[in-house]
Amino acid sequence: MAPAGDSSSLRKAARIIAPQTHDFAGGYDSKVGNLIAELRKNPLLSGVTLSGGDPFAQAEPFAVLAAEVHKLGLNVITYTGWTYEQIMDGLDSHAGWRDLLAETDVLVDGRFLLEEKSLAILFRGSRNQRTIDVKRSQAQGAAVECDLKDGMPA
Repeated sequence: MAPAGDSSSLRKAARIIAPQTHDFAGGYDSKVGNLIAELRKNPLLSGVTLSGGDPFAQAEPFAVLAAEVHKLGLNVITYTGWTYEQIMDGLDSHAGWRDLLAETDVLVDGRFLLEEKSLAILFRGSRNQRTIDVKRSQAQGAAVECDLKDGMPA
């Protein structure tokens, strides 16, 4: 199974959406503590969205960040090109995937597909993508889609 965030798929997606967020050599390094300090400065936040490239490509540090976000009482939405089922199948073979999934409240899964693009759907770019309630999905043993209100399952 090829990662959803591999360089060829990222190049294709970069023509469509925010190319600066998809360069694995781009961005800047920051410590989790510095990011949490910035979050504490904003009392209006209800949660954090993990996106850009694919958080599951750096699952271990994102899992630590998400755990700290939860300690602040905030929710975590994670965008990934993987499907929920692919993530579940890869939990034992990819470091950090289990921890990141456990710290994710809502997973927006699936690759962005230009032919499925829609401006009419919330929180997703293409119709093939799903908003998954991770806790309910794990309890039921299958992906449970959810509508979102204010970024959390309605």
